[in-house]
Amino acid sequence: MIQTAGIGAFALIVGMTLTRKVAFLQKFCVPSPVSGGIIFSLLTLALYGWFDVAVSFDGTLKDTFMLAFFTSVGFQSNLKVLRQGGKLLVIMLVLLVGLIALQNLMPMGITRIMGVDPLIGMAAGSISMTGGHGTAGGFLEP
Repeated sequence: MIQTAGIGAFALIVGMTLTRKVAFLQKFCVPSPVSGGIIFSLLTLALYGWFDVAVSFDGTLKDTFMLAFFTSVGFQSNLKVLRQGGKLLVIMLVLLVGLIALQNLMPMGITRIMGVDPLIGMAAGSISMTGGHGTAGGFLEP
């Protein structure tokens, strides 16, 4: 568990360094965890492909870290900046709320027609569209 957390922290530091140094990553706003994770994924792929070494991780802290991350996502929000958005921001908010409703209604309707658990529809809807695949994975785990 501790080694897994340490490797994750190391991958994050590598990603932060890489994102600061590579203009392409800054220009397209690639998050540090993504750039570090890609490097780490390529390294583990190379280990497996060349040396037949399979890397596995302890997932004990996964839920705790995911909960902390998704809880803290909005901490950087600033009401002063939001007020500067004005009318255009309100229009975008209304459109996004409508889109999120559609993202939930469509997959839930499809799963109902197919006879599949509606929670699968929710995971395929706004949960994964807004929060990403990690959020959907956390939602479906028992």
